[in-house]
Amino acid sequence: MDGMNVFYRAFLEYKKKTGEEKSIRKMREALQAAAAEKDELEAVRLYCEIDETWIKVLEEGMEHVEKAIHEERQFIRKEGEVVPVEKIKRVSTETVRHLAKHSNLITREPEPGEDVLPEELYMAENLSDYAVYENRFLYMLLCYTRDFINVRLDKILELGKTCRITMQSGKEVRLGKKLLRYQTSLFYEDKDDKSINQRQNQLIDRIETMQRLTVALLMTPLMREVSKAPMLSPPITRTNVLRMNVHFKAALDMYGKLTAYTQNGYTLKEEKNVTKPFQDACNEEMTESVLLQAYLAYKYGNKKEAALKAAYDFEEAQAFERKKEEMSMRLLAAKQQLIEKSITAEEYILLQEEAIKLLEKDGQELKRAQAKIERLNEKVSEQETEIQALQENALKFNEKLMKKDEQVREKELEIVKKNTELLKEKEESCKERIQAMEQEKTLAIKDKEAAQEAYQKVNEERRLAQAQLHGLRQKYNLIPDSEDYTSKESFLELEKEFEAFEEFFKKQWKSTQKRIRKDILWTKTDKK
Repeated sequence: MDGMNVFYRAFLEYKKKTGEEKSIRKMREALQAAAAEKDELEAVRLYCEIDETWIKVLEEGMEHVEKAIHEERQFIRKEGEVVPVEKIKRVSTETVRHLAKHSNLITREPEPGEDVLPEELYMAENLSDYAVYENRFLYMLLCYTRDFINVRLDKILELGKTCRITMQSGKEVRLGKKLLRYQTSLFYEDKDDKSINQRQNQLIDRIETMQRLTVALLMTPLMREVSKAPMLSPPITRTNVLRMNVHFKAALDMYGKLTAYTQNGYTLKEEKNVTKPFQDACNEEMTESVLLQAYLAYKYGNKKEAALKAAYDFEEAQAFERKKEEMSMRLLAAKQQLIEKSITAEEYILLQEEAIKLLEKDGQELKRAQAKIERLNEKVSEQETEIQALQENALKFNEKLMKKDEQVREKELEIVKKNTELLKEKEESCKERIQAMEQEKTLAIKDKEAAQEAYQKVNEERRLAQAQLHGLRQKYNLIPDSEDYTSKESFLELEKEFEAFEEFFKKQWKSTQKRIRKDILWTKTDKK
């Protein structure tokens, strides 16, 4: 089954979380203790035990077949034809011999002092022919080997990696006012379970390697050329090359062994494992899955998704706030430890960097809230545009009414009256919609301002922390030469951090002055 490691880790985490809840733990214990007559788990594993003999024959023989192909054996075929003398490109000994035997090619007697010139001459041509018997044998052998491998490998892959799981389970548990009754029937099949018999997987890899090599050799230029000649058929003539050449002799031996091998090449094995009833660990984890199904049925049956999501978000927000408070306390404690030299500057800097990352995460949440407000503002703007269009249409309608002919004014006055009442109703409706939109817009603006103030506060805290971090790193010579703050963006950010730290310094100086005056006043009072 795919993803076993992921399921294993996730299930351990799930058990850990549910084990912390007392009510879930009680239900789980009751389920484990319930009668288990119907609990049964059966696993059947089918695999092929492959005969390694024919694989070795292929591996040993294909090495020689490949070398035999690289010899590219051929014979020279001589062909020629009689052509007009002006088309002759070259004169060979075959041309002279042919002319000596065919004097009829000299059709006229030469003039005194002239050379004898025939009207036509024989032009010979030597052609390379690769379709020799031995090469045709190699091609036939490769085709036979390809089919030999494919038939067996297809069956091995079809039958050799099958896992079937059948499970039956059923219990009834009552705990207080709760009743849980369930019946489970499960069937699972995987026809490509790579965990079955690893040794056979290694043999399959060797077979597939031979299969790829066979196809590659059939695609060589020599074999493509030989494939144009008629295919050989048994029996094979043992030529001198097939008997004497090392590689061709080994190829012939391989052919003999493959044709004599009539077995399937594998034996189908079955391994069955039955568990009835479930063992302790199995029983415990099976009950976890039952409780999970019960929870999902209750959640979707009672439409609890939204409420659970809201509660989850609230708990996550609270946890994040607690984390921020804990980080603040850790920073204060670490600062004092740094003064007392009980921790190093590097440790304090690492803690500050962790705090900055936490603040940046908080800033990202505020950005998302701001984006939501901006989308709401866009919606309000669209609705205002729609209202404005309605008002413009009403004005155009009024102008059209004023331009009517005076002769039908009385009739039009009635129409105008009706339309005016209709327009008043529409205007009142529009005013109500405008007021509602204005209120929504006002709330949205307030939310946006609050979010911006919060975001600005977080950003100032981050810059102050960053400034302190830079100061400490400068103090302890921990700023590497590779860091560059001379770019425009980096220097502007550095300037803002300096302003934040300067504001913090001014506030702290005012507080320090007050404390100095207070200490002096106490000192004078004590002396009196």
